[in-house]
Amino acid sequence: MALQQEGKNGYLEIIGEDIALSELLFEEAKKHLELEAVTQNLSITTLRYVPAGYAESETQNETYLNTLNQKLLNELQQGGEVFLSNTEMRTYFLQLFQNIATFVCSNQILIIFI
Repeated sequence: MALQQEGKNGYLEIIGEDIALSELLFEEAKKHLELEAVTQNLSITTLRYVPAGYAESETQNETYLNTLNQKLLNELQQGGEVFLSNTEMRTYFLQLFQNIATFVCSNQILIIFI
């Protein structure tokens, strides 16, 4: 039904916008001092929050960052303003942004982490 309403070109446009927003989020996250942009593919961007000045050489670095990002995800989901998911990759707990076009704009997502 939705395909009939939007048509092939409509869907191609929507998917293209999703991919462009995902790429924008990834590039903006790379510029942010407290975000680690990890992957970007199609309309999916993964990243994690790393507090400024956090020493990467600490022995429990990954455990601490994974716990911190899991708590952040829980708080954001309970707030009800954004709907994120998560994944684990290379032992990292990551925030997963998919179909970003459902948000007003990717900058709004970044503001949450600032």
